[in-house]
Amino acid sequence: MDLINIILGLFYILLGMAVYKHPGLIAGYNTMSEEEKKNFDIATFKSKMRLGFILTGVLSVAVGVVLIPFDWEMAKGVFTICAPVVLCICLCSSSKTTEKRNLLP
Repeated sequence: MDLINIILGLFYILLGMAVYKHPGLIAGYNTMSEEEKKNFDIATFKSKMRLGFILTGVLSVAVGVVLIPFDWEMAKGVFTICAPVVLCICLCSSSKTTEKRNLLP
């Protein structure tokens, strides 16, 4: 499991760098219309995605390296599954459009 955490961590770090350079890799962004893309703050969102993926990758590598002497397979497995899920929830909840909505008729 240690090697898996390290490989997954490196994958997340590379994915974070790739998403920042190529925002078309972000699910849903490449299918938006031009008007929706214009109203979406992609610079902030791709920066948050890069930071989130890199932090998840660094933590995954750290868990893989630090827990080598211990036999805590359950803790490693829980982290490997929970970290990407928490990252996805945080990113989805923080994404906002720059569009100003008029709530009054």
